[in-house]
Amino acid sequence: MTETVQTRPARLANIYALFSVANNQVYYGATCRQLSERFRQHKGSRNKTRSKDIMTQQDAKIELVESVEATKKELAAKEGEAIKRHHNSKWAT
Repeated sequence: MTETVQTRPARLANIYALFSVANNQVYYGATCRQLSERFRQHKGSRNKTRSKDIMTQQDAKIELVESVEATKKELAAKEGEAIKRHHNSKWAT
């Protein structure tokens, strides 16, 4: 009997940068949600990511780095690729 592997279809996802000039930090992430919603989640008390220090700053911002088509499995790799491409960008610290 042949095993059927189900894969989820690719979805449009956003790779983003959270940054603060005040504390000279940047955090990259990826989401299929709207960036405004993801920003609110980072501000929340349940935030367990390294973005906590950024989110305590008054100048914390989120910006789209790029949109990609990817499955959930592919998204982490695409996020890593984007970080490498943009590490010297305006978001770099």
